[in-house]
Amino acid sequence: MRMSLVSILLAGAVFTGVGMVHASEHGLRAEKVKRVQREPVDANALYGNLREKLEVVCTSAMVSSEVTNAGHKLARDRNRLERKLTFSLDLKILDSSNLVGLDVNHPVILTAVDGDSTDIRWLPRSYPVREYRVAKGFGGWGSVQLPRAVVQLILAPSQAIPASVAELTGYFHALYAEKVIEVDIPFEPNHPWIDAAPNLRIAVAENTPPRPGPLELRTFIPSGSSHRFTVPTAPVALYEYYTLVQSTTGQAVLGLEDRWIMAVSWSLGDYVVIGTRLYDSQTNELAFPEEHVWSDPFGKGGAVCFGKLEQRENGYDTIRHLIAVHPVEVKIPFVLTDIPIPGLGPTEAK
Repeated sequence: MRMSLVSILLAGAVFTGVGMVHASEHGLRAEKVKRVQREPVDANALYGNLREKLEVVCTSAMVSSEVTNAGHKLARDRNRLERKLTFSLDLKILDSSNLVGLDVNHPVILTAVDGDSTDIRWLPRSYPVREYRVAKGFGGWGSVQLPRAVVQLILAPSQAIPASVAELTGYFHALYAEKVIEVDIPFEPNHPWIDAAPNLRIAVAENTPPRPGPLELRTFIPSGSSHRFTVPTAPVALYEYYTLVQSTTGQAVLGLEDRWIMAVSWSLGDYVVIGTRLYDSQTNELAFPEEHVWSDPFGKGGAVCFGKLEQRENGYDTIRHLIAVHPVEVKIPFVLTDIPIPGLGPTEAK
């Protein structure tokens, strides 16, 4: 059950409506800037035929039935009987070139046909929110292995459980980009704006605490032991930072792991922040702090990046930002065929 995948440009605009943070909340004055709209982009023309870059395999199919409490007792009301078809999918990225992220948590189902070529009826479900995760292999660091995807159909009350699914079609949302850039800014509280890329600037907020000093250690030998341990002589401090990534043209700068919501009145800007890291310019060591990105979909506040990490022997003096340039959101359809569905009846003894 292997599928061919075709990339389709997602018309409309993308923004996030969760975690709005404005620059003034972090000691930075957000300027009034002119709103601009990006022209539609043909993803297939930019990145070639995407059907050969992703493979989806159905690993299992499950049918389940549940009776809900309609009042004071469980009832066998067919209108309250919830029956589900659940399909587990493995996603294999054959070519990660230019692929920034995938939303594997919210697949959208378009059609389902049983073994008799009859449409399967299910209750419609809406997924207005998307959750992108970094696609492993693009960007060089900070990527995660994509989890298994789950497709679920809640059958309509009048729909009998099919013996098989001849064809199931749907799509995943994916984000592609022209390139990914690394932008460094000194880890200094209230560091002024720097030009990060065309029409993009980054600053360190004034509420960022000063960097911790050197970690002081001493050797400790427990009583009756020959083992030596190195322990700090004072409580371990935190590296903690807030930075603002802002478009100078008024476009929204989104965070990849924000919760994305579609809205036709807003367009996807020229940049998406994938994440931040801490960097030691003396040792070339890169650290992975606990970090988050919050976005302002209206564009004026940009994206606020937060991170924290326990003090270490290394002295991290730089905040590194990983940013996708000219992102394009697409729909990647999939087609599953010839899926047997287990029955709910007792298994006959042999």
